[in-house]
Amino acid sequence: AAAADAGGQKDGKRKEGDTLDGNTAKVHWTSVALIPPPDAWGPIQAVREELRDKGLYRWPPHINLLYPFVPERHFREAADKLVEALGTVEPFEVRLERFGLFKRKRTQTLFLVPEADGEALDALQGALQGALPWL
Repeated sequence: AAAADAGGQKDGKRKEGDTLDGNTAKVHWTSVALIPPPDAWGPIQAVREELRDKGLYRWPPHINLLYPFVPERHFREAADKLVEALGTVEPFEVRLERFGLFKRKRTQTLFLVPEADGEALDALQGALQGALPWL
């Protein structure tokens, strides 16, 4: 049997699609997201349940920052790039105080508008997108 190295490649040879780059497929079942602390979930989940949110049991309350994201096999490499990029972002608090609405042809999505002091959210988003610009 052929041995796999730490990156999962057999005999040290990379297969097509094994590198995290602009050719990496994006998937709709992973994301990089801000998730509020559990003590903030109650009121959010109550509204989601009342509005019959189809994603209620699929996704926790969240704010997508990178979506779609990469397949699980690329998580370690993506995480390394993101951690490096986030080293320049100062910690900050996010407030969820008002609602917004995404309007589509046949549906609408109610969301809580994330707010932070200064340009903190923009700095976070910029750092993430700068680390993985093809997403």
